[in-house]
Amino acid sequence: MNDVRPASPLLFTLPTQTEKVKTENFGTVLISELPVPLLTKFFEQHADTKDPVRMGYALICECVTGEHGERFTIATIDALPGRAMRDLTKMIDAAQRVNGFTQGAVEKASPLP
Repeated sequence: MNDVRPASPLLFTLPTQTEKVKTENFGTVLISELPVPLLTKFFEQHADTKDPVRMGYALICECVTGEHGERFTIATIDALPGRAMRDLTKMIDAAQRVNGFTQGAVEKASPLP
């Protein structure tokens, strides 16, 4: 019969979005998008955050990897000198792009359905 289904159904897959960002102080970093469960958890954890900059820093901690596997933490970001601000802003912008949301979405921090 012609109505036989394949043994395994085809699944939708998307490659993970990444972006390399050249920074003045941290070398070239890799920004990677978060999978849906982690992104949902991120929004749930930061739903009450009224400070979009701090939320951006938290996004950096989740999405950014340095050339040698380095990761940021909120404590390391808080300890950085002011000259790092330009790099932090570049990384926040890239993390927003690869995760498909805008600054407005970060400010609202509403959980995904």
